Amino acid sequence: MSFPANPTNGQTVTINGTVYSYDAVDDSWTRIGSTLASSGGAVFVSAAPPAQINAPERVNIWINTNNGRQYLYVNDGNSTQWVELGAGGLGSTGATGPDGATGAPGPSGGATGATGTQGATGTPGPSGGATGATGATGPQGLTGATGAGTPGPAGPAGSQGPQGATGVAGPPGATGPSGAGGPGPAGATGLTGATGAGATGATGPGANLALEAFNTLTGSTGTVAHDYTLGGLWLHKTIAANFTANFTNVPATDGNVVSFSLILIQGATPYLPNAVQIEGVAQTINWANNTVPSGTANKKEVVSFSLFRFDSAWTVTGSLITYG
Repeated sequence: MSFPANPTNGQTVTINGTVYSYDAVDDSWTRIGSTLASSGGAVFVSAAPPAQINAPERVNIWINTNNGRQYLYVNDGNSTQWVELGAGGLGSTGATGPDGATGAPGPSGGATGATGTQGATGTPGPSGGATGATGATGPQGLTGATGAGTPGPAGPAGSQGPQGATGVAGPPGATGPSGAGGPGPAGATGLTGATGAGATGATGPGANLALEAFNTLTGSTGTVAHDYTLGGLWLHKTIAANFTANFTNVPATDGNVVSFSLILIQGATPYLPNAVQIEGVAQTINWANNTVPSGTANKKEVVSFSLFRFDSAWTVTGSLITYG
């Protein structure tokens, strides 16, 4: 049994036990029981895609009567389209199915029965051969040998620092630490003298002690004057706060270095001369070991400043030593 050649709208036909109904609007045959919102799918047989399909979540198949190809209606959640069955494979096209049986002849003078539908396209052949496995990674090359560099020449030795100022008379003190330059000449016994351009002067032998008067300042705070004409050794007691040491009447001749030693009697809160002026002009302090020191409570400390004059400008170095 085959589909009639000139069906009327709503006409039904039974083929292989399945009942189909003709829809003249879409020019398609629909399996009965596969209407919109039904639980089953539908098979459409027409020359053009159906304008309307049954529930898209069901199986809907369209057989194109122009070329005999079959299409599946797909809803991927974002779009819907007809996808040709068997179009994705690379194998050869299956053999064409046999023609449908010729309809039974009608009564004498009747029309010839419609030609049977073209058989379904054969399933696609298998895809080409599987991709070969990836070859194993080759071994890692050996690391090149490290080149042997030639050591650079040794840097020049630092220049010898000037002699430190004479310390306050007293019992032999401990040996002062060495600076970056060569050792300075021997200083007098007592507190270590101010740091020179190089190393701090070594402690004297303790004999033939020298005496030097010092100036006493009490309650230092703010900017405190230290007059060089009165000497380079100054004793600070009952210090009230960190203060600026203003060095006055300092010889401003190139090629000279002037040294000041400030003896600090620290209390429960230590204070320091954390800034320097020369004749009221602020200067940068180049602290030893490039580290700004901090005071120590209830100790005796000596802050040494060296004022270098060259190229008509001042360079100031500073260091701190804590005792007892």
